[in-house]
Amino acid sequence: MKENFVHPTALLIGEVKMGIGNYFGPGCLIVGPITIGNNNFFGAQCVVGTPPEDDVISVKEHISSFSGEIISPGSISIGDNNVIREFVSINRGETSTTEIFNDVFLMAYSHIAHDCKIQSKAKITNAVQLGGYTTIGYAANIGLSSTLHQWTVVGAFTMIGMNSTVTRNIPPGSLAFGTPAKVKGPNIFSLEKLGIDNYDFWDEYIVDLDCKTIPSKLVSHVEFFKKEEEDKIELQSFSRRWRNDQSTKNSFEV
Repeated sequence: MKENFVHPTALLIGEVKMGIGNYFGPGCLIVGPITIGNNNFFGAQCVVGTPPEDDVISVKEHISSFSGEIISPGSISIGDNNVIREFVSINRGETSTTEIFNDVFLMAYSHIAHDCKIQSKAKITNAVQLGGYTTIGYAANIGLSSTLHQWTVVGAFTMIGMNSTVTRNIPPGSLAFGTPAKVKGPNIFSLEKLGIDNYDFWDEYIVDLDCKTIPSKLVSHVEFFKKEEEDKIELQSFSRRWRNDQSTKNSFEV
């Protein structure tokens, strides 16, 4: 069995459930409750599992979370074979789960806000900032220093160009960039890896995700994308009610 390695200066606080083969580098901070799978790399000074960055999270919860007392209902889960480089920050979920799936690469200084979902094989490059409740699809690539608005869904096999500001959902297989980011065409580099080399479907697809010409290898990713869009409507309603309740509660605290 491959042992976990925890550097003497790394700090694991609270309930940290983990598999095997994980590496926790110098000065990294892991705050439970958190579930971690196998063979993950946590680089120097990364911070994982801290409270959501939301003004309805009181000073009391910010302090108590480091002693294991969690008030918000959210959680955090890290899968297998992920690389989390130095100075990455990942917040615990607020009303759902912050999820990093498998084989994800989070480059230095990137920020994963509360309730984000990063699907397997995704790459989040240096200094990317994800707002809360963002979903990044399978094998998507988010370019250097890009910023994504909260509740955004970026589809599988999509490429977001560097320094982009993403304010709307981007369908699977797209190449998008700019401020605000707009779809410029298919992401040929990734779609060819998927085995798609004919793009006659694209003009119809990009205006109608229910069109019948979508390549079969892309269909499941489009269905996931549409479901994420639908689920976020319901989650937004729950999140709004929870935040209102917290605001009312905090107004009575001394």
